[in-house]
Formats: sequence, structure tokens, C-alpha cells
Amino acid sequence: MNYCSTCGHPNRDTAKFCVGCGKKFDAPDGSLPFASAPRPPPFPVAIPPVTPIPPLESVGVPCPNCQQPNRLGAKFCRHCSEPIATMRKCPHCASENRLQARHCRVCGKNVMFQAPPRLGTGNLAPQTLIAKRYKIIRKLAQGGMGAVYLVSDIHLNDPVHQREKRWALKEMSEKVFPADQLAQAVEMFQREARMLAHLEQANLPEVIDLFQDPDLNKHYLVMSFIEGETLEAILRNKNAPLDLETVMKWTNQLCGVLEYLHAQNPPIIYRDLKLSNLMVETKTGLLKVIDFGIARFQRKRTSKHLKQPGQQENDAGIGTIGYAPPEQWQKGEVTTQADIYSLGVILHQLLTNHDPALTPFSLPNISQLNPLVPPRLASVIAKAYENNPLQRYATISEFQREFMRAWHDEFRGWTSSQTH
Repeated sequence: MNYCSTCGHPNRDTAKFCVGCGKKFDAPDGSLPFASAPRPPPFPVAIPPVTPIPPLESVGVPCPNCQQPNRLGAKFCRHCSEPIATMRKCPHCASENRLQARHCRVCGKNVMFQAPPRLGTGNLAPQTLIAKRYKIIRKLAQGGMGAVYLVSDIHLNDPVHQREKRWALKEMSEKVFPADQLAQAVEMFQREARMLAHLEQANLPEVIDLFQDPDLNKHYLVMSFIEGETLEAILRNKNAPLDLETVMKWTNQLCGVLEYLHAQNPPIIYRDLKLSNLMVETKTGLLKVIDFGIARFQRKRTSKHLKQPGQQENDAGIGTIGYAPPEQWQKGEVTTQADIYSLGVILHQLLTNHDPALTPFSLPNISQLNPLVPPRLASVIAKAYENNPLQRYATISEFQREFMRAWHDEFRGWTSSQTH
């Protein structure tokens, strides 16, 4: 036990902030600079003013059994006599603290008050300057996990030739997560940025920056701006199955990027392959994978996972209904075969215009919905989205080899107009 040199309050040896007055301990190793010092006398040490504590009625310790307030430090409820917890979570960072602590031992903030409300996502107005560098042009998209803006980089703009460098700025959504899951959500967001920053492949966006804005208290990542149209929008606008030749071209690109991700050490599983996460770039015609929010390195699930908004505690699944394989919704190991399943579902949807969310894990036969698709090619795709991983292709390269073999055998000597 060590004592604060300012107010004399006892603290743990590893405390970063005094639980009595909130003073930060500046020792480089995180320990108290006065670890061996005796407790200082109460006077004449000057005690700084302490933030007033709200009345007991408003901050009293709630009993976990009857929810009635009790005085700080009470071990048993004065209403129902049930035991009361001896630790409290900081409302700002969710760290555990002693029940009597006034300030969090990790972040130093007052644990007696509720954390300030977190700002919503997607509310940045045009011309807003973020991090003194990125000027908001307009909002591009918004979902449950965040919002994406088109921004102009004022550091790289060229006033002589009147050219500006544009990026996509992704803003993390914090409001949808409970306070005790916020730290894990931030870690997931930062992992996405670091993962992409170390990947170099033609079908992947480039990440150039990751930061937290101190004024807005928001987390951001900056990546290459891809101007184009998602496959979801393309299929919706046509409202009919796409031609075989176009789907074949996109299949080869998807196989290439998935093979690259799965070849990383450890393998990267995308886990959310769907039409809205795939975009055709206008300038190059390349297919781009645009959202890595829940991609993960392949490993067994040995820790508690972040729940999506509205997800139940016992639901381990993360993904999109219709596109994610059965094992992704269970508490088992998810492998690279999950991406093979999603790829098969995507090809089924492109060739039939059938929404997989309407019949998850039970897709109708491709050739019956679209007679232009040869049965052998439909069979190859169907094997990719088998519910049982043991009946799917083991690797993405195996699927691509079988797909191209069926394609060439079926269409050898055909002109492109005959495949439409």
C-alpha cells in the first residue's frame, strides 16, 4: 500500500491515478514514485479542492438483489441484507475499481458521475476540418458500425494546378456499444486499420492514417477513396441475373483477393463477404473489397467476443444473414472455408437475382432459376455454399480451379454473345 503525496490517500502499488484526489502518478514504469515512502502527515500538506460528490441518494450503491441504494462501503444491503459487490466499473472506461474509490485507477476520471453522452456518428457537416488536415466534402455511407465520408487532404492539395487529394474517412460508431464493450470496439476498429495497412493487393483499399480526434473524442481511419458502384447497386438497378461473362471476370478477381488474404500468416478470414461490401471501381473496372470491420485472423474462439448492437449474450455469431455460413453463427472455429461459402452465395445471387436472406442455408438450384447457367457450373458453385464445411472446397484455389475447368469445358468455342 502506498500513499498519495498530495492528499495522503492510500493507493495500490500499480495505481496510475490517486483514488482520493485524481492526481496522476508520473513514474515511467507505472508504479508510485514514493513506493517506499511512509504515509505523510495530514498537515501542513495543501489539499487541492475536490470535486463535490453528489448526495448519497443519487449515487448510492445499488443492491444487486433489490436495487435499493446503500452507503458507500456497505457490505450488506440495509433493505434485504443481501451481499453487495465490493467493486464498481468506471462509467468512462469500464475498468474495475474499489467501491470506495472516487477516481478511476486507470483513466483518473471521477467514477461518481456518469460518463458524458457519446456523440452520434455520421453528423459531420461539409467543410468540417478533422485533425487539422481532412476537410469533409460529403457523407458517402453510414451503417451500424460507423460512417464513411469523402474528404479532401489539405496537406496534399496542389493549389498551383488546382488539384486536391481525396480520401475516404471512416468514423467509428461508439454510441451503439455499451460502456463496458467500448474499449473492445475501439480495439476492433484499430485492428481493421492495422490489418489493411500491411496488405498490398490490387483489390484492397490502401489505409494511410489512424487517429483519435481529441476535440470530438472520435476514432477515425483514412483510406483510399474508391469511386464506383457496389455489386448490390448494380444488381438492384438491373433487377435481373447478370451475364455469365461478367460474373466469371468478377469470380477470378474475388478468388485472387481471397487467396491473398488466406495466404497471410496467420490467415485472414474476411467473414462478411456480400454484395454491399464489393465495389467496381469506375476508373479501372477492378473489384474492390471495401469493409474489413469484422475480418479476423484465423484462430480458435477462446475469448469473449464483442456483440453487435441488439445481439444476445449467448449468440456468438457475427456476420450477415444469408451470406455467413452456419458455423459462423455457432461457438465453433471459423476457418477460411467461411469465405468460400460466402463467395458461393454471392455467385448464386449474381446469376439468379435471388436474395439469400430470404432462404438462408437453403438456396434454390441455380439452373432452375436461370437456365442459361449450365448444370455443371451450377454444381461447382453449389459445392462452395454447402452447409457442412467438410463437403465444401478445402481452399479457394481448389474452387477457382474447378470453376474455370467447368467454364472452359462448357463454353469452349462459344462467342461472348452466346453466353449472354
